[in-house]
Amino acid sequence: MADQQRLPPESQWKFRQGIGLVLSKWSLLQDFLNEMPKLTVESLKFDISLFLCRTHYNGVDDVALMLRNAVQDSVNAVLPYSNCKEVAEELLTAYKELLLEKQSELAKGNLWPSQHWDSNSKSKLRDAVELSLYEWSKLQRSINEFRCLQTSELIEDIFTFFSINAVPDVDALALRMNIFFFNILRYLVGSPQYFKKVAQQLITLHQDCLEGNFRANKFLSEARNPTQAVKKGRQVYGKKRQRIRRSRNRAN
Repeated sequence: MADQQRLPPESQWKFRQGIGLVLSKWSLLQDFLNEMPKLTVESLKFDISLFLCRTHYNGVDDVALMLRNAVQDSVNAVLPYSNCKEVAEELLTAYKELLLEKQSELAKGNLWPSQHWDSNSKSKLRDAVELSLYEWSKLQRSINEFRCLQTSELIEDIFTFFSINAVPDVDALALRMNIFFFNILRYLVGSPQYFKKVAQQLITLHQDCLEGNFRANKFLSEARNPTQAVKKGRQVYGKKRQRIRRSRNRAN
């Protein structure tokens, strides 16, 4: 077996902190969506679908920027670009799958497939957008169902995994996390792909900690806390509701 690298004691608490930050990161978009009125969320999904259908080439960066601007316009708060980019990757994956399905229905030619999006295809795309936004927060919502002790147990379980594995494997870690959630919640939390993303982040974090690099902790800590932005969003909608009430009172 390969020589195992072990974290020095002074780095272990930093790694535990990083694990918690990675696990909490997934909730950021959902926190914003929860602050939006239902009509605004529907508008966001419509804007995303429209953007994907009308743009000839939708690069991840383009979609991420569009999503970031849409959230900012909706709640007057800025969503970190790194979070937007991960959501954008999911949106593009769903879009490309639908595009391939649509292409198979078209006659061979040089016409751009987006010119042939009928109402049924657009409806499927909006459904895919909704699922992508929903899946983004699924893992975090499951974590929120834990008691504090159980969340700590998950962090310790992940920490133990790295302690006993000389060469951490991303698939093995993803499976371990999936089993942990199932044993506690008695249902499957999400697709293996989502756990694999978290597992890859944890493995990268572990390697950074082995090298004495804790900058990721600072970045994750700053990126995961939308408290001020959420408060600002509440204030914006609070003022809007007050203006609406005043207008109605004058009308009466």
